[in-house]
Amino acid sequence: MDKTINLRILTTKGLAFEGEVDELYVRTSAGPVGILRGHTPYLASLPEYGTLRFTARSSVGYYVVKRGALEVKGENVLVMSHEVIQAKSEEDAKGIIEKLKSEEQ
Repeated sequence: MDKTINLRILTTKGLAFEGEVDELYVRTSAGPVGILRGHTPYLASLPEYGTLRFTARSSVGYYVVKRGALEVKGENVLVMSHEVIQAKSEEDAKGIIEKLKSEEQ
């Protein structure tokens, strides 16, 4: 039985990521949420800055997500964001967020 979910990350500039992942963790405006295959349908807004982490076949991917929305429907997850930046690690993502916040001030 396949336990993966299909993740698509779209930005205003186009498709940033598409692939099968085992699990996904993302910060929504209501707080962090973890998503596995079989998750109930779900819609959420994404905050000003947040992180998205997924695992796919033992590798881990990180993105910084700037505003947007998350939709979970069946085995499909769609993240729509104004901008996403790929990060190398969770610490790298935190650093990117701090840099973006300081540039706005």
